[in-house]
Amino acid sequence: LGPSGKNIFPEEIEAVINNMDYIAESLVILEDNKLIGLIFPDYEMMKKDNISDEQLVQILEKTRKTVNERIPEYMAVTKFRIHPEEFAKTPKRSIRRFLYTKD
Repeated sequence: LGPSGKNIFPEEIEAVINNMDYIAESLVILEDNKLIGLIFPDYEMMKKDNISDEQLVQILEKTRKTVNERIPEYMAVTKFRIHPEEFAKTPKRSIRRFLYTKD
């Protein structure tokens, strides 16, 4: 449940985020009653396109706004945070979500 009281399925938001340029994978978590997108950048694409870390920060802010335009308002992501490595996964390749949530 999100702050609005509506059910939020992070996988739906992640599916939109993961289709964006320069994003290899993402994980949406709830932190202080806000949705935060943890982003593992697509470093290969960045290197190919000569994108610096500073440029990536600007690109991700534009991407966050684009994502929020494509999903319902109550599912809006407040902030993206870069995650420097791939997310830990189960043998079935699902992200171990519990490792990244704060209590």
